[in-house]
Amino acid sequence: MTRSNLQKTSVILDCDPGVDDIAGIFLALSSEKIDLLGVTVVAGNVPVDDTFWNARAALALAGRSDIPVFRGCKKPLIREQVFGRHAHIGRFDNIFEASSAPTETMHAVDFIGKEACRRRRGINGLTLCVTGPFTNIATMLSRYPDAVGGIDAVICMGGAFRALGLRTPWAEFNIFADPDAAKQVMNASVPVTLLPLDLTFKILVSSAEMSTLLEKGGKVSRGLVSLMRLSNREDVRRYGAAGSVMHDPAVIGFVLWPELYGEKVHTEIGVVCSGEVIGHTYADFFPSRSVAVSSCIIDNIDEDEFQKRMLERLIAMDGCLK
Repeated sequence: MTRSNLQKTSVILDCDPGVDDIAGIFLALSSEKIDLLGVTVVAGNVPVDDTFWNARAALALAGRSDIPVFRGCKKPLIREQVFGRHAHIGRFDNIFEASSAPTETMHAVDFIGKEACRRRRGINGLTLCVTGPFTNIATMLSRYPDAVGGIDAVICMGGAFRALGLRTPWAEFNIFADPDAAKQVMNASVPVTLLPLDLTFKILVSSAEMSTLLEKGGKVSRGLVSLMRLSNREDVRRYGAAGSVMHDPAVIGFVLWPELYGEKVHTEIGVVCSGEVIGHTYADFFPSRSVAVSSCIIDNIDEDEFQKRMLERLIAMDGCLK
């Protein structure tokens, strides 16, 4: 095995594409630091059949149909199903072409669980990057309890603490869509790093940056910009500046550039699973004593440097495809 292979992080990306999930897929593909073992999809922004189609099409556009996509859970553990506010868009078939790659038949939960269990036997551990509702991960941990021994990290986009919610004033969508699954993952004995809206609200792709992608990039950059323009992702009052908010690439960015992220707050993370404020997350950011927990929150990022590096990686990836 070469030195470069030894330095790679083995990643499964669990997502619900979704515009910014697609950006996360492209960012993961752009770096040799990540060995993307597979993409697993779950119902969230859109129904699971559409997340499956979108993920496969994104990989095909990037010339990486060799990376398998596994269809996962089609509904939440308990609550009634909700979809994202742009669910009416569904498949991105007005921008992407359908993938012609063979269709995987294994369920996403089984792919994740079996891969994690396999890595208990001395193989480098698995990093789970989660940018959708937590249904697949919670189901996997229940079905494959030994999998925890093969998981090095679970890096998640989700929750809101000091920031207001997004889908509702009190909740971020990934948690809101399946709070029971989120609670199970937060309470599991796996190392969870949660990147909430407090952090991701700072990642805004401006019109000028979109123009840079169009000018210097290729088909991947053009596809991503088309997706950003397809749905209105700007809210100056909420974010404090103009730009298309991009939550999910922050998860992949933490694998690539952890030095850009703020201090980890090790604390218990609570999730409200019923009632009027279902999906609300809460935590003590200033615990009076040391808390022995496996979960932590990061709520700050050097957003300027992150966006600079993200655009550079996407443009460089396009250059390799030309």
